[in-house]
Order: sequence, then structure tokens, then C-alpha cells
Amino acid sequence: MKKIRILNVLSLIFNFLIAALTVLAVTEAVKNGVWDGETTVRGGEVFKLFNVDINVFLAASALLIVVTDIVSIATGVEKKIKFFTAFKFITTASSLLAMLSAVCFFGFVTGFNRIFGGINIIFNLVNPILALISYCLFESIDRLDPKKFYTGVFPPVIYGLVYLYMNVIIKLWKDFYGLSGGNVVVMFIVFIIISLVISLIITYLHENFKRIFDPDTAFVYLGENNKDKAEGVTDESDK
Repeated sequence: MKKIRILNVLSLIFNFLIAALTVLAVTEAVKNGVWDGETTVRGGEVFKLFNVDINVFLAASALLIVVTDIVSIATGVEKKIKFFTAFKFITTASSLLAMLSAVCFFGFVTGFNRIFGGINIIFNLVNPILALISYCLFESIDRLDPKKFYTGVFPPVIYGLVYLYMNVIIKLWKDFYGLSGGNVVVMFIVFIIISLVISLIITYLHENFKRIFDPDTAFVYLGENNKDKAEGVTDESDK
């Protein structure tokens, strides 16, 4: 009987939940609308919002992790792909930026009942927390270079530049977040700095939990501890 890693099972559950909740939330947002900080938007307009976009990418990264978890459970041998791990790190960091922005800024500006009301609670709270737990705890033996923590700022940088162009320069988008003129630029810089801090914290947590669950010392299986299985850990990107 194949041994099933506890961490793989938990990772699969959490990542599947992220993907499923995102599908439900995005479907509801497109159909019935979602609060954007100023008004309710629906249809294709919802994909102009950072929290919606990053949750879509987070769900995609979660599904990739689910695939490797299924393979690991089926074979009894841990298999991880560095690109999948890096992708999950980037989307996790950005989803936490969306959550902290909602908690520390937009909640006070527009009201917490709106920022966390309805499906927004999935985008701005539930999914980011699930992502943080799954990445730092259950995916803690994945190999990711800590020096690349800065990659966590890629999504907010890209979105911020697009938002600045569409909202400030050519003015084709309305100001979804209740900012105006120079405030958009200032908030863009602030969010990038916050994103860097978040990425550093996640990297620290991931590295410390990785030591706890390192396959060379604590490769945990249902039913027994089996250090020998650690020798079977492979990374497809190294092949």
C-alpha cells in the first residue's frame, strides 16, 4: 500500500479550496457584480480590479500545486516543480497585499462591510489566508531561492503601471479605488514597498517551516515516519 504524505493531502485540500472558491466568486462577480471601492462593477469590468485578477492567478497556481500533490500521493514520492512553487509564492504575496490593503486602508475609506461583504470576503480575506497557510506550512519542503523574494512584487508593479496609464495618462478607466491624480502615484509606490515587506515575511516563514518539515529530517507519512522516502524527492525542473 502506497504511503501518503500528510503535507501533500493538506496541501491538496487547501489549494483545491482556493481554486473552487475563486471559480464561485468570479462567476458571481461577473454575473451579479462586485464592489470595487466606489461602485459595483460586473461583467468583464471585474477583471480590471487587482483583487479579482490576483485571485484568478492564485487559483491557477493552486491548481498546479494540486497536480503535483496528486502525483506525489499516487506514487508515494514527493515531486515538486520549481516554476509551480515560484508561481504560488508570487500569487500568495500579491493576494496578501490585496488583503492588507483592504484591512489597513480601503476598509476605513469605504467601509469594512463593503470591502469584506459578499464575495469580497473570498477575494480579500479567505483566499489570501488559505494561500499563506498552504504555502508556508504544507508546501514548506519546496525548493525556492530566498534571494528571489523580490519576485513577489511583479504583479502589483505590472498592475500599477497599467492602472497609472489607463487612469492617469489616457483616462480610459475610472478611478476604481477612490484615488485621484498624484495620489495614485503615491499609493502605487506605497503598495510596492508594502509588497516587498510581505514577500520578505513570507520567505522567512517558508524557510523556517521548511526546516521543520525538511525531507532529510522529518519526511512525514500517514502511518509512519519514513526517512528513506526523502531520497525519492525530485524536482522536475532539475531534469
